[in-house]
Order: sequence, then structure tokens, then C-alpha cells
Amino acid sequence: MKRITIYSLFICLFIYYGVTFAQLPQSFTEIDHNNEHGSALDIKVDSEGTVFVSEDLGGLRVYHYNGNSFSQIACLNKDSGVRDVQSVAFGPNGLLFVASYYDGLFAYEFTGNSFNFKEQIYEGSGSMDVAVSDDGTVFLSNFLKGLYSFVNTDTGYTQTSLFSSAQYTFKGVTVLDDSTIFAAGSSKGLYAFSYKDSNLAYITNILDGNSSAEHVTVSSDGTVFLANSGDGLRAYTFDGTTFSNVAHIDDGGAERVVIRDDGTIFLAAWYGGLRAYTYEDSVFTGTADVYDGADSYGVAFDANGTVFAANGQGGLWAYTYDGSSFTNTAFINSGGSAIKMAIGADGTVFLANGLSGLYAYSLSGFDLISKASVYNGGTANDVALGTDGTVFLANNDDGLRAYTYNGSAFTNTAHINDINFAYSVFVLNDSTVLAGGLDGLTAYNYDGSSFTNVGQIKEGTGAVWNIDVSDDGTIYTAQTSSGIRAFT
Repeated sequence: MKRITIYSLFICLFIYYGVTFAQLPQSFTEIDHNNEHGSALDIKVDSEGTVFVSEDLGGLRVYHYNGNSFSQIACLNKDSGVRDVQSVAFGPNGLLFVASYYDGLFAYEFTGNSFNFKEQIYEGSGSMDVAVSDDGTVFLSNFLKGLYSFVNTDTGYTQTSLFSSAQYTFKGVTVLDDSTIFAAGSSKGLYAFSYKDSNLAYITNILDGNSSAEHVTVSSDGTVFLANSGDGLRAYTFDGTTFSNVAHIDDGGAERVVIRDDGTIFLAAWYGGLRAYTYEDSVFTGTADVYDGADSYGVAFDANGTVFAANGQGGLWAYTYDGSSFTNTAFINSGGSAIKMAIGADGTVFLANGLSGLYAYSLSGFDLISKASVYNGGTANDVALGTDGTVFLANNDDGLRAYTYNGSAFTNTAHINDINFAYSVFVLNDSTVLAGGLDGLTAYNYDGSSFTNVGQIKEGTGAVWNIDVSDDGTIYTAQTSSGIRAFT
């Protein structure tokens, strides 16, 4: 076996801060920015099948879904003055109401491919959910202030009422035809209010179990369903004055609940992904669940029965549901954590997105265009390219993967997971790939369809987070707790 010589390098860096950017001889000019990094929190689908996704960092994104894939057609974000979008609601005359946690409540007209700003109804922090009654009254739940109502006047929307107290923190809100309002009151449980003569009046509330009430919806027979991040899904009856808890199932925390016309209940189940239930004779029965590697925060469905799920890392998923199982039909990511990237010979940008997998982008003029993505679990930490275009991904606890890329899709050609976390990857030559992790430095032979572990060395403590090789063949590693090491 070839002997491996190890050199320990100790580097001292002296940094002088007297140089400012204005004194530098060169400057950078940004030509495009892809910042699709937010947590998808809520989904609404309009009568045309257009999908609206609320994101905490990414704003509001609008997608067209053709049955096989998503295409983004519009976006509101911080550049539009709208940050941390929590929810949206459809109102009269084509208005769209947007609740932004940091910026308040907005009214827009959506034209099919763009937004026309109408007015800012409420200015302030804490907006969580928005609902609209049949007569056009707008109700806003605010995590910091309480529950608001607004009506449209000749001069725009005007606040008519506020139910406020320091002890109330409201999240989800829904309104019935008779102007009864149900609100999810976080740690205070489920609330009921009446709205009459432009005034909100408290009726009652109920607090059950390990309650952290997140979202509420009502079925056609009047049953009230509460998504509770503390203890799952609950059903209540409401007689106009009091709630009665008639059913409960705890399959883990729940964030959003919606009911299809056939009575199927879909639950964005937080750590549990997406779940489906039937409800009959005051009994919940779980019929299907799916978890695609990310926490589910929002759920909706369209007229064709497609179920859409929003995950906490910003991804939007489409599923068919046959009564007993979900089948994924499309996925698009609008969130995650950009970690490392590599540039192909043709200019393709390959991105390791720490929360949602591997991506490919092309630069067309001044626009970055998303071409393909793939997620096989794990946490994408690093990406490297072979001379033949093979894409290698260091995928944390999922190990090392190899893909081919044809310009529009990735194909996974090999996978090995025999080391303690893969944090970095480097292509030494067409057949040898180096991976770094908690087990130090590992060498693999790659034959186009499989990996073979051909050598490993670990010196010092900490994980190998970066690998580079000099022209003379010296291998350098950056290792937490142990600094920089060199190998031959």
C-alpha cells in the first residue's frame, strides 16, 4: 500500500482593517439573484387552479400547475415591500388579501401574471391569518395584538373592531356565513366570536390537552376541526355558546387542516408530513400519510382533486390521493439553504441546497433559470463535477451520491453510505472521488454505476468540511478542531 505522508499546517492570519471597499481597484456588479429561500407556510388555490404559496422569507409566490410540473408566474417579496407572508385570502371583485408578519395587511389585484397594489389596510407587526366573509368584511388575526375586522368604505378599508388583550395570541381564523368567527388562539386554545353591528364580541373558548392551536376550519355540517401543534387534530361541536370536544387523534403536531367536499380531511402534520383522515361517528381514521423529507406547514387542494403541500423548507409538492395513498406528481423548491456550488463546462450552475437537495441553473443573459432539482433525503453539503459531467453530491447522513444530468433532469447512478456523514466531496480523477466527514478522508472508485471504498484515513479530531488538491497532487483538507492538513 502506498504510504501516506501527513503534514500538519499551522496558519496565522493577520488581518488589517484599514482598507475600505472604496479603495479597492475592482468592483462587483450583481447581474441576477436567485433567493428562493423561505419556509412555505400556507397554500391557497383559486378557482382557476392557480396556486398561491405564502413564505416567511420568500414572500408570496404564484404557480401554475399543469398536472406534471410547476412554473412560477408571479412573486411578491421584500422588494415589493412585503416580507414574511403568513397567509392569503380571496376577496370580492378579484381582490387578494396578503397577511405579512412584519408589514401588516395588504390588498392586491392579481391579473393572472402580476400583482397590482391596491392599498395597505393595516400597518404593523404580528399578522398571521386573514379571512373574508360573504359581505366582504376582512378579519385579521394578529399574534401580538388580537383579532381585527375591516370593512371597505369610499376611502378604502377601515378598521371597525379589535378584540385585544395581552393574553391573546391569535393564529388561524375562519368565518361562517352567520358571521361567527373561530380563531386558533395558540396556547389559549380555540375561540368563538360574533360579529354584529361592526363589533367583535367574545363568546367562549376551550383549552384541551397540550394545546397550541394553529389553524381551524369548519365542515359543511358545522363540525369545527382544530389543528394543534401540541397534540394533533381535534373535532368540536359548537351550539352557539359553548364548544364540546367530540373527537381527538394525536399522530404528532398539526399545523393546517382542510376538508375536501367528499369529507376527506387533509392535515399538514408538521414533522409528520402530509396526512389524510376520514371522520365518521365522531371517530378519526387515518387513511394515508406521506413524508418527503421536510416538515409540512400548509395544505390545499384544487377542483381536480390534486393535493398541494407546503413544507417548512420552502418546497411545494403536488400529490394525487386515491383514498388510501398519496402519489407525488410534481415538486418545486422555493426555499432551502444554499451551501456549495460547482460550475459545469457549459456554464450550468449546480447547487447543493442544504435543506432540499441538488439543483441545476443556467444563466441566460441576466436571468438565472432553474432547470432541474432532485432530493433523495439527507442534507446536501457539497457538490463536485467529473470531467465527463457526472455530478457528485456529499449528502450528510445519506452518504455520497452520483448523478448524470441531461440539461433538464438528474438521474441517480450510484449511492454509498458507509461513512459517518459526508460533508465534502472532490473529484480526484475520472474514477477516484474523495469524500470528507466525521470519519476523516475516504477515497472511492466510481465505475459509472457504483462506488467502491478503496481507502480511508483519519487524523486528529473533527470533521473534514473541505477538500482541495494542488497541481502537484497534494491533498489539503480543512478539518474542524484540527485546522488544515495535507496528504500525499
